Amino acid sequence: MRCSTIVRSKRAGFCNDPDLACWSINRKLPAIATAIALAIGSASAAAADKGSSSQSATDKPAAKAADQSEGDQKDHSEADKNAKSDNKASENKASDDDQEHGQGAGANSAESAQQKSKNKPSERLIEGRMTASKLVRLAKKKADSEYQAPSKVPSFLRNLDSGTYKQIKFKSPAALWQGAGMGYRVRGEIPGMIYDKAVSIRANKGDQTEPLPFSPANFNWPNEKLRKRVPDNLGYAGFSVDRRDNSGTGWWPAVSFKGASYFRARGRGEEFGTQARGLSVNAASTNKQTFPHFTHFWLAPPTQGKRGLTIYALLDSPKVVGAYVINTHPGRATHTHVKATLFARKEVSKLGVAPLTSMFTWGENSLSGRSNLRPEAHDADGLLIHGDSKNWQWKPLKNPGKLRQIEIPANQVAGFGLIQRDRSKAHYRAPHRQYHNRPNVWVRPESGFDKGHLELIEIPSKREINRNIELSWVSQQTIKAGSRHEFSYDMIWSPYSPQSNSVGHVVATHIGHPQGKNGSERVRVELEFAGGGLDDLQGRDALTSQITTSRKVDVQNIGITRNTHVGGWQLSFDVPTSALGKPLPIRAYLKNGNQEKITEVWRYELVNR
Repeated sequence: MRCSTIVRSKRAGFCNDPDLACWSINRKLPAIATAIALAIGSASAAAADKGSSSQSATDKPAAKAADQSEGDQKDHSEADKNAKSDNKASENKASDDDQEHGQGAGANSAESAQQKSKNKPSERLIEGRMTASKLVRLAKKKADSEYQAPSKVPSFLRNLDSGTYKQIKFKSPAALWQGAGMGYRVRGEIPGMIYDKAVSIRANKGDQTEPLPFSPANFNWPNEKLRKRVPDNLGYAGFSVDRRDNSGTGWWPAVSFKGASYFRARGRGEEFGTQARGLSVNAASTNKQTFPHFTHFWLAPPTQGKRGLTIYALLDSPKVVGAYVINTHPGRATHTHVKATLFARKEVSKLGVAPLTSMFTWGENSLSGRSNLRPEAHDADGLLIHGDSKNWQWKPLKNPGKLRQIEIPANQVAGFGLIQRDRSKAHYRAPHRQYHNRPNVWVRPESGFDKGHLELIEIPSKREINRNIELSWVSQQTIKAGSRHEFSYDMIWSPYSPQSNSVGHVVATHIGHPQGKNGSERVRVELEFAGGGLDDLQGRDALTSQITTSRKVDVQNIGITRNTHVGGWQLSFDVPTSALGKPLPIRAYLKNGNQEKITEVWRYELVNR
């Protein structure tokens, strides 16, 4: 006999089930919302320039893969302006008196005598061949000195409109290692718009390093007047790493670093989507959020017997300095292995490690805000968490009515990431945006992730251009000034979902109002489970369900039916609309006849929206 169990708290507002250990903070925090909006704006702009200033017109195959669609380019103009405005309000102020033909141009330009004097020991380390131990020593020296905000590029570049900026294209012949036969090349990214700072980029060569030379002649410009205004020592805003394709004749953009500590990657044949950051400091907290930025990069080509490219990066901020060693292995699944050594200049109340940022505007679980023309619009549709061998959790993302901050215990978590499970092109109806082809980003912790929680921040957004999803692992401990911390983790960017084959997983979450009389008085939830041998179960009597709510709610019309379309089973139930005056944390999963959990846990905060 099939049955379903409802577990409720004895006290309203609290849950007596330790497995339902997630909660949301829904406070009015304008400062927090502004800080998060800045992060969204920066990431949105990074997403906006897929291929902009990065691909020669002569490199047609790679240009097709990298360029942003015309529709996205139009949308991003307003977002770029908003993000630039937020930047002015919240970043440490640098001088705006830079001359438009040289001074304050970039990290590769000559520094003032005073700046040289302050940084002289560090500069000696910068110029020699970079190694992991050397980078750590450099970061420690930085942390022991006072923070100095980097100079901004000339104002005429910061004021470029999106359309003009996207016309500035890097010339492929100028790429680092273009003709070296190693299967990699590196293209510089032009500063401009919200990318208002230049970074230092050097490459290991023998016992020394050489700067990636900047010249306006390395780019195609929309007009000669603009090109003549660009300083010869401007420097780059970041860089992109291309990989040789299988034919050996073309290239495909694999990894990109540009803006603050943002970077992104993708598997071969995919579009860019979810992004990563080097570090998150005080996000969504009562303390002011700061945005660390990568200021220096050293690139090491593959050595004999190794296929990957090594990127050494120095991260700087008023509170934390970091030495990052990032090994990249582009392929159908692209790996970016990160080893970070952090030194705290000041106390940090909330340290977010392996931060991810993404976009979810509407989907099959949205009660409102959908487009009548396109059923779904998102770069990722859920958060996947792996605790131990059979402890998998799936939380569908959503676009909330109010800012939502959700914490999920994650001591010694085995893996987590933002996943795009829905790979059906027909479900998006947006061929120019290719949402079905955005990468899953899976973080596999190795060390440093002992005590902490996952923090998911969902921000209301009305437009697809906004990055309104933030995820990071937050350390339980307060980071004391002068302390050292180390983290290592692997990030996998690919079309492959990492869920276990031993348990069933949620392939779809449908939420809406049932049809018929009084349908608006109930919210219907339909969960599609598949995989993990679910299709082999012969009858529904072999299955039971467990549905857990955080407060007393009359869950109704519970049903389990076979769904041959997905090769699994559907769990459905109704929740009275009257119970959803505030978000209802809820979770559900299927059990076999022995009352053993045989699927991942679906968790959600149900609202009547």
